Amino acid sequence: GSRTAPFRLGTQRRCTNSECGARQRPRIEPSVIMLVATDTHCLLGRKASWVPGRYSTLAGFVEFGESLEEAVQRETQEESGVSVD
Repeated sequence: GSRTAPFRLGTQRRCTNSECGARQRPRIEPSVIMLVATDTHCLLGRKASWVPGRYSTLAGFVEFGESLEEAVQRETQEESGVSVD
């Protein structure tokens, strides 16, 4: 329940409680944000719960061992059903 403070040039945080001193590193989870487009159109997504007229670009997390390009292809297919190359 104690506060934390930057440590090691900001790459970690350390508990300020002298009895604890626990160190934490931020989770790094690569992700992609993409705009799938043709010359005249772009593919946007939306949640059913959003207000009418609200849209978003597609995005997702990169799986272990996956390239950024592979993540774009997979996430676009998963979120929209559209295949890209």
